[in-house]
Amino acid sequence: MKRFLCNAALVLIVFAVAAPAAAQIGFGRAVAVGDDEVFVGEPGNQATPGYVYVYRTDGGVWTEARKLSADDAMDADGFGSGMAVEGLRIAIGAENANAVYIFEHVDGEWTQVAKIESTDSAAADLFGAAVGLHGNRLIVGAPEADGSQGAAYLFELTGRSWRQVARFAGAGETVPERLGASVAIDDDMAVAGAPEGKIDFFLAGYATSAAPGAAYVYQRADGGWQDTISYGLGLFYYLKKVAFPGVGIVAGRNEDFSGNFVTFQIGFGY
Repeated sequence: MKRFLCNAALVLIVFAVAAPAAAQIGFGRAVAVGDDEVFVGEPGNQATPGYVYVYRTDGGVWTEARKLSADDAMDADGFGSGMAVEGLRIAIGAENANAVYIFEHVDGEWTQVAKIESTDSAAADLFGAAVGLHGNRLIVGAPEADGSQGAAYLFELTGRSWRQVARFAGAGETVPERLGASVAIDDDMAVAGAPEGKIDFFLAGYATSAAPGAAYVYQRADGGWQDTISYGLGLFYYLKKVAFPGVGIVAGRNEDFSGNFVTFQIGFGY
């Protein structure tokens, strides 16, 4: 049973728990925060399928309350590689199994209710490396699809079934961009990060001479999803994380030890 103080910052919580446990390979690679719970993924241990640890506060102390795993788990699945939670639902990626598992909070416990796979996934696509969840929509990144060009898949929940409604690709065509290394979704807009994508910052077109790092924005219109705008982030190094904080897009700057990020307000630049 792992325990830690609740007054530590979330990032410090992850390191405090992970540091003394050498067997927890990849612990903390993906983290999600629910209403009163913290979820920490441990996908990197090749001797296990991967797990997601659920923490809750008890008497002012954060305590491990549950360890989630897939119903059909197999060793080295990478369960916990990508994760997103909203309300009573959590999506957990298992990148080596090319799958995303949906859990819902039922009668006080997290229960697996669905397994999602793409319609065209292949071995080593890393489908599930990143996930984003909003309402009845789910976006899943597969950064090694199509020879590392990468792809992002959009699913919608109809009744009790998740249906694939779109597949997104970058502008590089045959060039490895690793699109889908990071993803996020909010209402009718989705974004996918491409750490090796090379978009001309001013022309918004693919340019082999541009520095790597791009974000692709997709919007739902006329009953479908369209690629609306692309941001070249080469000046900000490799794009690894994207999110919707409610005011626009926040893109993380990998390999920038100053820890900076860049924000974009849709339609108004950055």
